[in-house]
Amino acid sequence: MKNRAEVEEYLRRAGFLILEAARENIFVSDAEGRIVYFNPAAEETTGYRLPDLIGQNIDVFYEDKGVSARAQEEITMTGRPKAYEAVCLDKAGGRHILSVKKAPLFNETGRLVGFMAVSRDVTRE
Repeated sequence: MKNRAEVEEYLRRAGFLILEAARENIFVSDAEGRIVYFNPAAEETTGYRLPDLIGQNIDVFYEDKGVSARAQEEITMTGRPKAYEAVCLDKAGGRHILSVKKAPLFNETGRLVGFMAVSRDVTRE
């Protein structure tokens, strides 16, 4: 790699590959809570495919349809990540208790542009 731009592009691609390979569920939503990405692990947990849910509210997965919105509101006010548990309903109607850590995503100017949640299924723990 010859310059900073090449290094940054390499790291962006590597970061995406890490998200795709992660065993944890990773969900990304925009600042309004609309789904923009979730990884293959999340597809496996929820039974949904990403293309079917892009643009829908992230609370589509949860039994409590306001759980994510309330977390996002608190994160927006404090600027800090929030940990919580939520019941995820999969496409087949199964229930999964998820341990979630949600964090804000900021752009280069410091403006909130979305949220990333990393979760794991703790139903059987």
